[in-house]
Amino acid sequence: MGLTSAATIWVVAAIGVALGAAFYWEAAGTTLLVLVVLQGLGRVERLVARQSTQGTLSIHARPDPTVLEDLETVVRRTGLDIERQASRRENVDVVIDFTLRGPKRLHDEAMIALLHHPSVRTVSTGE
Repeated sequence: MGLTSAATIWVVAAIGVALGAAFYWEAAGTTLLVLVVLQGLGRVERLVARQSTQGTLSIHARPDPTVLEDLETVVRRTGLDIERQASRRENVDVVIDFTLRGPKRLHDEAMIALLHHPSVRTVSTGE
């Protein structure tokens, strides 16, 4: 995304220079070409984003009667599918392992959302 944004800024600057130099047709043609390319890149980006990855999150949380259901809800709200779930007691914590499937960016969002849950102490990945 950053590369596309930077390239777009440079192209817009070049179009501005072309307009300033009275190359109106060239600027209009370049504008149309850039719009077509960016539209195509948007479609490609959506296709790539649909590619699912599998990952594991291990969550250490304070024992609470509803913590498992709460954390499942947090993960599902990010749009990830929970393929497998296991929980166990470890010292004073409950440890919940989720095997998740979905786009990589959603895995990152799920980790951040889980870290903001009041019962969660730590979240780690299987990587």
